[in-house]
Amino acid sequence: MRTGFATDPLFLEHDTGPGHPERADRLRAIADAVADLPLLGVEPRDASRDEIEAAHTHRHFDAIQTAAGEGLTRLDADTVVSPRSFDAAMRAAGTTLALGEAFLAGKIESGFAAIRPPGHQETSHQAM
Repeated sequence: MRTGFATDPLFLEHDTGPGHPERADRLRAIADAVADLPLLGVEPRDASRDEIEAAHTHRHFDAIQTAAGEGLTRLDADTVVSPRSFDAAMRAAGTTLALGEAFLAGKIESGFAAIRPPGHQETSHQAM
């Protein structure tokens, strides 16, 4: 089976602060665990604003971009952004899309995106 794998050093720059369970060490552990597997590299890319706004409101997009620019900021009890979080989020979303595109093009049969921030609980208008 052709399995794609995508990650980027930018994801390590999403700083959630000391003691947060969603931290850069998670990606380092994943990279170590898959280092010897026959994975096909998929080139990471940034998502466009239009791609993000297919799932999120423009107001939410602007709010996250602004909050990340303000430094280490809590969006809720579990969600933290830092100066590089917005860039990392755009790359994370685009990298996930790149894996999907590689799948649809028949280049891979499965894939894994080792990304941060994960964004798996976010709604169209609220960070989580």
